[in-house]
Amino acid sequence: MKTYPELDMREITPSFFVARKQITRSDIKEIKKRGFKSILCNRPDNEETNQPDYQEIKKEADHLRIECAFLPLINGEINEDIIKETAHLLQTLPKPLLAYCRTGTRSITLWALANVDKMDKETRYKIMEKAGYSLQHLIKL
Repeated sequence: MKTYPELDMREITPSFFVARKQITRSDIKEIKKRGFKSILCNRPDNEETNQPDYQEIKKEADHLRIECAFLPLINGEINEDIIKETAHLLQTLPKPLLAYCRTGTRSITLWALANVDKMDKETRYKIMEKAGYSLQHLIKL
C-alpha cells in the first residue's frame, strides 16, 4: 500500500486514494507531482472556520490540469443518489483519483458503498482496515 505522509493520504486501490485531512490549495502542486489526474471533494463548504472551499481547490487544480468533482456528503445523509453518483465518478474521472473530506471517512465510506456490487463485504472491510479506517459505521452493509 502506498502512502504519502506529507499529504497524509492512503492508497485504497492502485487508482483510488483517500486523503486523511482537508487538502489545501498549496497541496495541489504536490498532488500533481504524485501523478494524480483528478480530485473528488466529499466535504461541504463552510463546515469549519478557515476551511478552504471547493472553488479555491478547483481553481488551482484547473490551473495544473487536474480534473475536479464536487460531491459533498453531510454527515448522516447518505442516500441512493449520492452512492450512484459516487460510482459514476469513480468510473469516469481520470485515474489515479484522490478523494478528500475532513478525515477521509466520508470518502472511504462512499467508495465502499459504491463498490457493493463489485467486491464482497470482507474484501472491502480488509481494504478499509489496511488504510486505517474504522468499520463500525458500515456494520450493516
